[in-house]
Amino acid sequence: MHGSRSTVAAAALVAALAVAGAGANLFLLRLTQDSSDPVGRLSPRTVFTSPAVTTPAPAPPTPPATTTTTTPGEHRHGADD
Repeated sequence: MHGSRSTVAAAALVAALAVAGAGANLFLLRLTQDSSDPVGRLSPRTVFTSPAVTTPAPAPPTPPATTTTTTPGEHRHGADD
């Protein structure tokens, strides 16, 4: 019986400390709400991103089309006769 009584007392002490700690944290948070200190008070701002992420890379220039012309009677190298 003595063992269960000490276990209940220890659990009650731990619970009381947890409630007291949570209460102290809430109290300290309330103290900072009226402060003019900007730390912890973030507001949305413009998001800056890398230009490479927001704009696609320009397409490489296409090479001009090349055509091979021969005049009648001219022999091209490698051409079959």
